[in-house]
Amino acid sequence: RQMCIRDRVSTQSTWGSDDPMERLFSSSPSLLQKRRQPYIQGKPPKEDRRKKKQNVIEQRLQSNLIDSKYRMLNELLYTTSGEEAYKYFSENQKDFQDYHEGYRLQIAKWPVKPVEVVIQELEENTKLHGGIVCDLGCGDGGIFEHFRDAGAIREQADKKVKKGEFLFESIKSFDLVAAKPFVQVADMSKLPLKDGTSNVNVFCLSLMGTNYLEFLLESHRTLKKGGYLVISEVLSRFRSLKLFVTLIKTLGYKLLKHSKPNSFFVFLLFRKVSTNTITPSSMITIPRQFIDPLKQSDDFVSFMRGKPLDLSLIHISEPTRQAEISYAVFCLKKKK
Repeated sequence: RQMCIRDRVSTQSTWGSDDPMERLFSSSPSLLQKRRQPYIQGKPPKEDRRKKKQNVIEQRLQSNLIDSKYRMLNELLYTTSGEEAYKYFSENQKDFQDYHEGYRLQIAKWPVKPVEVVIQELEENTKLHGGIVCDLGCGDGGIFEHFRDAGAIREQADKKVKKGEFLFESIKSFDLVAAKPFVQVADMSKLPLKDGTSNVNVFCLSLMGTNYLEFLLESHRTLKKGGYLVISEVLSRFRSLKLFVTLIKTLGYKLLKHSKPNSFFVFLLFRKVSTNTITPSSMITIPRQFIDPLKQSDDFVSFMRGKPLDLSLIHISEPTRQAEISYAVFCLKKKK
């Protein structure tokens, strides 16, 4: 018994452990070293693998939560007016940040990003140079930051520098919440600009809201005659792209460029050729079958004719049959 105790003490003093496996490997230091450092070569310990797997699961859950909230807020923007969205995000600015975080995750999966196509057009098309650009619904302000960092905005540089040495006089960024210091808070249907201020107006994935037509009318008001309207929008948004182009032409524009950089979105470039003041009531000549070219506004025809809706829903019946596609019958009556 004394010999066993002495051997154990000897092993502890030599290897610093009473692990029976270490005593077994005491005759071979190389085997003992490999046991003490199993993660140097080969698989990591089970505990490390477990923690890594747990981190992956947590990251995936966090990503799913961000994506779910983004979709919810995206639906909110599409189904409310600009004024309602402005009020909501003014009171819930954290939701606006969460929305754009989800947007960045979504857009990162696209092979070509819409804002990159807009920036390329602004850089390469010399007809767009020299004036004021308004980014309407700018989000993170990517257009402004790109040209500011490139030293292409005269307003951001030395005033003594000649005008021709810069691409643009200034770039004004507007959105519902100021995500960056240079962003001006505004409802896109009520811009804080005088008539005929800008040379180029940009809508990059920002024709959202049930009153998007008011955004277009406000853009027409603030744009100079001969100015340019740039629209980059998701293709799935359109009920009819051809009809949407016809709508923009009706507002007093001429189509200059129409391209589909990929299967996700479309790029459109228009030039303003009419200075007539346009309001919904002045557009009553549009035919009755002229439906909303975007998949969001049920009030489009009435709005185009300048007439408020005078109908109210009074009854919805039970579905007429149980199947994948069911029909509901509803009745409308005029308000007195």
